Amino acid sequence: MSKTFTEALRGKYCAEDGNEEENFANMILISRPRRISSSADLEYLTNVVLSGLQIGAVHVTPESMRSLCPNVIDLDLSENLLNSWGHVMQLISSLPRLKFLNLAGNRFRPFNNVISWPENCPESHLENLVLNYTGATWKDAIAIGNVLPHLKELHLCQNEYSRIPASTHDITKSLSKLQCLRLYGNYFRRWEELGKLNQLPSLQTLILSNNPLQNVTTVIPLSPRKVVSPRRSKESPRSKKTEGSPHPKRTRTKSGGDTNSHVFRKLFTNELDFGDEGSDCDVINHLMEEMLSVVALGSERMYKCYLDHALSKPKTPEGCLSKEEQTAPMDTALSLSELTEEDNPGFPALRMLCVSNTRLSHWSDLEALTKFPSLKSLRLQGISLMNHISADDRRKLFIASLPNIKILNGSEVSRSEREKAERFYIRHFIRETVKPNRYAALFEKYGELRPLDEVDLGRGFQEYAALSFVYGGRSIHQCSIHLTQSVGKLKCSVHSC
Repeated sequence: MSKTFTEALRGKYCAEDGNEEENFANMILISRPRRISSSADLEYLTNVVLSGLQIGAVHVTPESMRSLCPNVIDLDLSENLLNSWGHVMQLISSLPRLKFLNLAGNRFRPFNNVISWPENCPESHLENLVLNYTGATWKDAIAIGNVLPHLKELHLCQNEYSRIPASTHDITKSLSKLQCLRLYGNYFRRWEELGKLNQLPSLQTLILSNNPLQNVTTVIPLSPRKVVSPRRSKESPRSKKTEGSPHPKRTRTKSGGDTNSHVFRKLFTNELDFGDEGSDCDVINHLMEEMLSVVALGSERMYKCYLDHALSKPKTPEGCLSKEEQTAPMDTALSLSELTEEDNPGFPALRMLCVSNTRLSHWSDLEALTKFPSLKSLRLQGISLMNHISADDRRKLFIASLPNIKILNGSEVSRSEREKAERFYIRHFIRETVKPNRYAALFEKYGELRPLDEVDLGRGFQEYAALSFVYGGRSIHQCSIHLTQSVGKLKCSVHSC
C-alpha cells in the first residue's frame, strides 16, 4: 500500500517513546534532541533517506514543511512510486534549503504530466537532481531546467535515450548553469545527437559511458555550414531513409518489470539503424514504444488514444515532423578534417569526459577529442581500439594521441610519462603502412627513432658461481655461491676458509 511523504517521514524519524517493552532501555543521544512524536523535533534533520518505502504521493505545503523538517538539504526518494511531476515540484518548493534530490527508480507518467512551478513560491536552490531510470523525457529535462534555475548537476542515466529531440537553443536556454550531465547507460550511437549539447556554457563534466557510441569524428560547429560527415557522405540511399527526425510527441518509457519491453526496443532500434526499410522501422519503432508504455500504465483511455494515433500514423519520416521542425534550420555535421579556426567545435567549458565501454574504435575518434578547447581529463576504458596489446602499452599510445589530456583514466600524466609515451608511439607505428594522423606531428618533434634493442638478460645466466681461493700458487679452497646472496653471506664464506 502506498504512503504519502509525510507518513513515511514520520514513520522513520518520529519514533514513539511511550510503548517500549520492559526488556528495552531508553537511549538519549546528546548530539541531537530526543525523538518524540512532536513534529518540531525534526528540525535537526538535514539528510533524509526514504528510499524504497512505497511513497506514492506528496501532500505538503511550505507551511507544513516549516513545522516538520525545514532544514532538509539532501533528500533520497529513490525506488518509490512517485509518478507526478506536480507532486515533485510541490515538495521542492516546500523545502527551501534543498540542494540534492534523488528520484531514481520512480516511473513518471509520459502524458498529462505538466512541469510547472507552484505560484507564490520563491525560486528553488536545488543544485543536484537524480532522474536515473525514471522515464523522464528530454522535454521533461528542459522544463525542469526552466523551473530550477540553479541546477548544476543532472543525472539522466538508463532512460533509453538514443536521440535528443530538442533544439540546441532550447537546451542552452534551459540548462545554462548546468555543470555536470550524466548520461550513463543510454542508447546514443551518433555524436551528432550529443552535439546538441555543445553550446552549454557551463558544462564541465559529461558522462557517456556504456552507450553504443560509434564515433566522435563529427561536430556541429557554432557557425552553420552546409557540410556532412565523411562517414555519412558515402552512405547508401538505404541508410539515408533513417535520417528523419523523431516524432515530436515521442517518449521513451521503460515498462517496470516487463523484460520483453527491453528486448523489443533493442530489436527495433537495431532495425532502425541497419534495416532495409528504414522509414517503416522508424514508424514501427515509434508505435511499439508507445504500445509498451500503454501496457505498463494499464490505462484503457490512453490505449484508445494510442490506437487512434496508429490509425492516422504518418506514412513517411517527414510526416513525423511538426511544422516548426520542418521549417527550422537543421544542424549540419562537419568533419574534423574540414574544421577551420573559424569553426568552433563547441563544449567551451568541458573539462572531463567519460566514454568508457563505448564502441569507439578509430584513432580519428581520439584525434577528435583534442579539438575541445578545455578538455583535460578523459576516461577511456573498455573500448576495442588496440585491445590486443597490454594495458600499459595502450595507455602509452592513448597518451601520445591526446596531447591536451592531463588526467587519463583517473591517473595524472606527468611530463616524463608523456615523453616516453610519445617515443613509444613513434616506434610502434614506424613500420606500419597506414599511420594515424598524430604520427606526423610526433615524427616532426622527435625525428626518426631507432627501434629499441632487445636485450635478453636471461641469456647465459648462471644461478651459482664457482669460487677458488688460491694461495702460494695452489688452490686451498673451492666452493660455490648463489649469485643472489648478500655480501654479508659472502664474507662469512670467505672467513670460513
